[in-house]
Amino acid sequence: MIGFTELYFIVGVLILILVFVALLMSIYFFYKYKMANPSKSFDNSEEVKNIWVRRAIVVLGLAIGIIIAEILSNLGLMNSSAIYLSIILLCLGASMLVANKVDKKNSTEE
Repeated sequence: MIGFTELYFIVGVLILILVFVALLMSIYFFYKYKMANPSKSFDNSEEVKNIWVRRAIVVLGLAIGIIIAEILSNLGLMNSSAIYLSIILLCLGASMLVANKVDKKNSTEE
């Protein structure tokens, strides 16, 4: 009979294998798409910059939400995990709105 430690090890190894396979498949399909459409350029530095700015704003919003929720939790002002999650999601949503506004502003300037 398999114990819990062996089961956890097997599940961990399977997860690592699946992540590795998913990474390889995403690289494969990216290059397959790139070879099928050589006319499309992936070197639009301004477009790539805008994508990273949006992602950075969203990640910052997520981090701010986690920090606010953790501070409130440490102060004892939150008793429920639902409030913890709602603060994180609220900050994440607000950061997505800000990222969208920044993206619209950049697209109208061009």
